[in-house]
Amino acid sequence: MVLEHSFTSGLGIFYLLLTATVHVVLAIAVYSNALATRRAGKDIYLLNGFFWFVLTLVSGIPSAALYWFVNKFERA
Repeated sequence: MVLEHSFTSGLGIFYLLLTATVHVVLAIAVYSNALATRRAGKDIYLLNGFFWFVLTLVSGIPSAALYWFVNKFERA
């Protein structure tokens, strides 16, 4: 079967490392933005910065997009 050893090939390992790198970079960016937002005296909505960090570390782009959508629009 062709897919049997595809994960251990060079391409599978490259994809795994690329995905992990993207998750870590996004999580650090979300956390640093949450800290900067708190220092500016504004509120972080739904979760605190640490939980946004963990959520982004686990799920990546969807939770980073959710963080941006929830916290970056000005409230009336």
